[in-house]
Amino acid sequence: VASAELAPLLAHHWSRAAEGSDDGHVIEKAIAYLTAAGNQAARLGAFPEAMATYERGLALLPDSPAWRVTRSKLLVEIGMVLERTGDYASARERLQEALDLARDVAPSDAARALRTLGRIEQMQGRFEEAERFLEEALALIEALQNRRELAPVWESLGLLSANQGDFDRATERMESAYAIHDELGNLDGVSASLNTLGIIALFRNDLPAASGYFERALAIARELGDREGIGLYLSNLGSVAESRREYVRARHYLEEALDIARELNARQLVINATLNLAHVSVGLGDEADALARYRESLVDAVAMGAMPSALEALCGVAVLDHRNGRAVAAAERLGFVLAHPAYNADVALRADPLLEALHGLTFEPDLAAVMAQGGARTIDHEIALARGSLVQADG
Repeated sequence: VASAELAPLLAHHWSRAAEGSDDGHVIEKAIAYLTAAGNQAARLGAFPEAMATYERGLALLPDSPAWRVTRSKLLVEIGMVLERTGDYASARERLQEALDLARDVAPSDAARALRTLGRIEQMQGRFEEAERFLEEALALIEALQNRRELAPVWESLGLLSANQGDFDRATERMESAYAIHDELGNLDGVSASLNTLGIIALFRNDLPAASGYFERALAIARELGDREGIGLYLSNLGSVAESRREYVRARHYLEEALDIARELNARQLVINATLNLAHVSVGLGDEADALARYRESLVDAVAMGAMPSALEALCGVAVLDHRNGRAVAAAERLGFVLAHPAYNADVALRADPLLEALHGLTFEPDLAAVMAQGGARTIDHEIALARGSLVQADG
């Protein structure tokens, strides 16, 4: 396939030639250039353009078993873009279709579909399902002895271990991924691995190490022109600055991250940056802004099924409840968070300090009973309560 600069032009030329054609060579060339052009657009964060390009390739494919592998490859690319934009339901549908096509005939494509399905399950807080998909992807890739595809699976498994609180295993897996990316000269992969190592350090409250990893990842992303990566790493640097109570610096990072996320329509990144800005507003004492951002993040996260992010938003609302003398409301909300299966190490960063503060208060009959009442509630109930938070007093 031609260089990235020529791919869009060649994709246009060959796809025009392939329209209505039954010449397999012409169709194959068109698909190759359309895939390259779509990959280039996705890498630059131009997700609508990438989707349109891949879909154009699908439209050119004859309805024949002979094109089964090609169809599965395009479906995987589409599913990966949908996952990056936060459209998890559509991504899961396309990836499952790709997996059904590729499982027996294209194990590499099947592994990529499984890996992305595992990422989606993880983002939605279904950690057992995520591990099942990722372990199946790992088995396929190890059988193929494909080191380039092995590294992203280790990354996803490393993040899964981190979210489950097994930081030693997470570090081991991420260092394996980093070593492969570094050996192959894959800078995109190097930056992604550095970012996850930074997240592990942040979970461990090793802020200097976390900052160093995120800074290195950001420098690579800027060098590559990776807008999505820039936004993600800025958001994580904002989280480090907020943890250090450097609120002005944190806001600077996070506002730039949010601008990029909105430009790319990267919904999960929008939620992440908005949540971190809410935490900053809490630190600055701007509770009205914090509550508005927590509510926005909560509704958006539930809408896309990103339950760990929804739980983090609920923790934020509970902190505001506690600050405003609504200890029972805070305890009930925290009870819901701790009882939810999507609770992870990221959420624990916000939940643990609040739980410690609540242990110092008196509840009737006791804190555990009040939290158990919250644990029995539904997410719809929590959204309704969050919208009314700080309006009423306990009682």
